[in-house]
Order: sequence, then structure tokens, then C-alpha cells
Amino acid sequence: MAIARIAALIVLIVSAFGQESSSDAIQKHRAELEQNPRNSLSHFLLGELLFDQHDFQSSANEFRAALSGDPHPKWLDAWAHIDLGEVFDRNHQRERAVHEYKLASQTNDNTEDAQVFAAQRLSDGVSGADVSLHHVLARYIVPFRYVDGPKPILKVPPEYSQEARVAELEGAVTLSAAIASNGGVTEVALTESLGLGLDEAAKAAAKRWLFEPDVTENGAAPRMTTIELDFLLSSKRSRWHLLRVAFATPEGASRPRFAEADYPVGDGIGPGAYDDAHLIGAMGRKALVTLSFDVDQAGHPVRFQVQTATEPVWGNEAISIVRRWRFVPGSKGGNPVSVPCSLDLAWGEKTFTQSSLLWARKAFETKLP
Repeated sequence: MAIARIAALIVLIVSAFGQESSSDAIQKHRAELEQNPRNSLSHFLLGELLFDQHDFQSSANEFRAALSGDPHPKWLDAWAHIDLGEVFDRNHQRERAVHEYKLASQTNDNTEDAQVFAAQRLSDGVSGADVSLHHVLARYIVPFRYVDGPKPILKVPPEYSQEARVAELEGAVTLSAAIASNGGVTEVALTESLGLGLDEAAKAAAKRWLFEPDVTENGAAPRMTTIELDFLLSSKRSRWHLLRVAFATPEGASRPRFAEADYPVGDGIGPGAYDDAHLIGAMGRKALVTLSFDVDQAGHPVRFQVQTATEPVWGNEAISIVRRWRFVPGSKGGNPVSVPCSLDLAWGEKTFTQSSLLWARKAFETKLP
């Protein structure tokens, strides 16, 4: 079974908050069901764990119970039908599997790409298909660093906005969330912004998260938690990374928008930076540059100034990159206007990790390489 992404996320949570064996988790969910036999979420999670132990009949029973239990979100309907379909596929009952995948499609819920997954399974045409847990974890890890408070049991990843993809903006959005006693998110507030539509994407995703219910006080005041979501691009071709962009938009004007951000493939540096690149690479560090410039009425970046740089050569390298970028210019009263902009660029490994992103953010905050 391609263990539903939700199960993979549970594994990640377990690794982050302390190891819990499958047998312990099964006992926990069974104890919860003794208290509330119609708890759909407990039935669903128990079904996932039983499937992982190849107890297919018992897991199918749990998925059916999840579908008929207490009122629950659509994502559970979608994934319970998908999981039932995979039970039937593993037992070479293709027609019954197809029926379940179609029911999942009819929910129209795409949490964790449920619709994509159901469509893929419908087109597989092969029963007994298997995807290893390692593959699921490698592909569907939610960019998530820290939660202070209740533990999440369902984490919906945010989607990149189109403009942020064009700009290849990477970074983190930090949110404060209120959690109801049933584990649902009732309110989300932005505490650290990233921009270019990623703040809105993070808030939309966080509202669909689910946390461990508070079984001790039904109807108690919402619990507060902190969620930090990382936006990291896994298919970078360049060693350059845009980590911050800010426009000083005049009052009454619209800000410029990224139309094209052309990053050089590979190292993307000139001969003058080779020696320093080798040195910082050997030290496991990054080159950091803060630039300011104006986006003129034609959408071209002009009048560059290097605010900070690990070495002067990196300021020149960054200017040569950004000079080729193009914007839809800001406007006021229907006329294009020049708008000041500042940004942070880092040069390092092609794919940033959470730790390298955190290092770069702290370095920019302290203005030290």
C-alpha cells in the first residue's frame, strides 16, 4: 500500500516528539474507541496502522467504521475510500478497488493530493501495486519545523503561489493558531511574513490541520500553538536562493510583480568568486548579499546598491543576476511608477535544507556571514 500520506506524517510526528511503537499506537487508538466507538479519526488511524502490519481485513473494517462514524471532514472520506481501494487491490479485487477510488474522487476533496492519488490508482490498471514507506516519506514530507503546544495529527502542506515560484522565493512563514477541543483550527494569525502570496498559502493550509483532541475538557477555551512552515524548492538548478524580497511601495500605488527571474544554472558565478566559493563551501557556509534597487517604470531593476555582503565580490555577483530580472511595474492612477525594492540572496548548495535555511536567516538577521 502507498500508505496514505497522513500515515507517513504520523511517522514524522512520532520521530519528532518521541518514539512510539506501532503496537503502542494501536493500543492507544483502541482505548480511545472504547471511550467513543464512533470516533472516525481513531478508526481511520487504526486502519492505517493495521494495514502497515498487513492485517488487511481488520484495516478494512476500521476504514468502513471511519466512514460511518461521527461527523468528520471530507479529507477523511476521501482517504478512507482510497485506503479501502488499496486493501482490495492488495487482495486482487480490482473492481471493488476501482469502486472505492471513484467514491474518493466524488468527494472532490484534494487534501494531500487525494484527487491526484485516486486518479493515479484508477489509471494503474494493476492490482496489488505497492509503494514503499521510504518513497512516501521522501516525497511527501511536509515543510514543518516546530510546533509549540498541541501535537498535529494531520498536516496539510501549503502550496507555492505562482509569483513565488517565478521568483524562486524560499523561506518560512510563522503563524499563531487557535485549536478547538476537537483538534480543529479555529483561527490563524500571521506572526512572521514571507510575501508573494506565501503568507496566504500558509494560512490556508494551517486552517486544514488537525491536532490531537483535548479529551479532558470538552468545550474548553481554544488552545494556542505556533506553526512554522518552510517553503523550500526541491528542484533547484542554481546555487542562488532568494530568501527575502520587500517593496517600499508609494502610498496609493500597486507593487511590482515578478515576471521573470532568470537564475544561472550550476554554480552561476564568475571567475572572481571562485576562490571565496571554494572557501565557504569547505566551511559549510553560504555567501550572503542584501541588495537594494529600484524597479523602474519599464519593470527593469536599476540603481543598485549593496547593503551587506560576505565579501565585496558577492555583491557584484548578485547584481549581475538580478539585473536580468524583469517585473510588471508598479502603478498609480493607471500609470507605471518606480518602486524601491530590497532583497536577500544566498549562494550555497543547490537544494537548501531546513537547517541551511535557518542558518542563512540567522546570518542575515545578525548581518554576519
